[in-house]
Amino acid sequence: YLVTHTLMFIVGVFITSTFFLHLGNVSHTSASFEDQVRGQFFTPSGMSPPTKINGKSNNIALEKLDDESTENEENSRLRKNNGNIVMGEGRFGSNGTLTSLSSSCMLRSFHQLCSSFSEFGSSSSGVDVGDNTIRNSEALLCHKDPEVFLKNQYQTLYSPSKTQLKIRAMMYDKQIRSLSVGAATKQTICNDVVNGFTICTDREQLDLFEINSWISLFLATRRKDGTKADGFEVIFSEHVLEHFDPMQVERIAAAAFSMLKPGGRFRIAVPDGYKPSPSYQQYIRPGGTSSGAGQKHMVSWTADTLPPIFSKVGFQIELREYFTENGKFVSVEGAYHDEGKFGKINRSFRHDPRNKKKPYRDFVSSMGKLYVKDLMRDEPAYTSLWFDAIKPRSCDHVLSAA
Repeated sequence: YLVTHTLMFIVGVFITSTFFLHLGNVSHTSASFEDQVRGQFFTPSGMSPPTKINGKSNNIALEKLDDESTENEENSRLRKNNGNIVMGEGRFGSNGTLTSLSSSCMLRSFHQLCSSFSEFGSSSSGVDVGDNTIRNSEALLCHKDPEVFLKNQYQTLYSPSKTQLKIRAMMYDKQIRSLSVGAATKQTICNDVVNGFTICTDREQLDLFEINSWISLFLATRRKDGTKADGFEVIFSEHVLEHFDPMQVERIAAAAFSMLKPGGRFRIAVPDGYKPSPSYQQYIRPGGTSSGAGQKHMVSWTADTLPPIFSKVGFQIELREYFTENGKFVSVEGAYHDEGKFGKINRSFRHDPRNKKKPYRDFVSSMGKLYVKDLMRDEPAYTSLWFDAIKPRSCDHVLSAA
């Protein structure tokens, strides 16, 4: 009996010791990885730094990540200015944030752009990306120094189409700074923003999900006196973003923010998911109305879901027309005063012909029906969620990768 209990005690001690030893090793490994991520680079949750690509050592990535002496020297360049951190020319701050930018206001937009290299299934370099290590490596190098990375990507891997080169020459010649995206028109120069001084684009002219396509048009904003490209003044989008999912819209917002000049404006209108009319909601529903290119609606956006995506990358938001969650229609005073400068929203309370005559009439088209009987008291026949996303004037930085 005594021997049996003694053996059971020894076995119990051995098992307990082994468990705590293993737990200590796991905790140490996790802490080391967290410290590595926090101290060296931005990366999506759970992504470990790649050490090999196609069986070969990723020397470029490792040399940059392991250069501690350079990192410490660059960290010292962070300085305080009126209570705000001002970024020096180095690569990383003590908390792992990028310091290769001239202004911290660009961090979130570049972070989103760089993250897309690991989130999406195709490599910008044209490499077979079945191996996630390749995409992750691109993302890490982009996070390390985004403007240098994007510049290299554009200069070495991208060839603008003849259409893009033609538009770029036209923009430069006329010094056009207004861009309408998803315009679905055969006209290159249109009146969506400034009459005769707006470039209207569809996918052939501007692929909204290809950063190099954005850079190609961004190059046209350079001045004739030889100064560098200084960015777009206005980007205009009416009933386009409802055809894209939230992740795609994040990429568009990030690209736009990085290429708008300080104080630049992205004017956006989409169908309003809070408009009470049941037939309106059926008309705009996801999976319903197709775009000119055949892409159906993917999201029914509201004032509570779409503007925050743009705020996330640094934009300031000015709501112009929208419905609240409770079904109340709001048209902000002075909403239309600057439409000659920043673009006229045709599917708005003032300009949509379905709102012109009272009593309102049923509207029937190949895409659906809108019934007057569905309207609540004082509800307009057709309106949009309309807001402006504004790049703060204090953010005096634009993409310098081109």
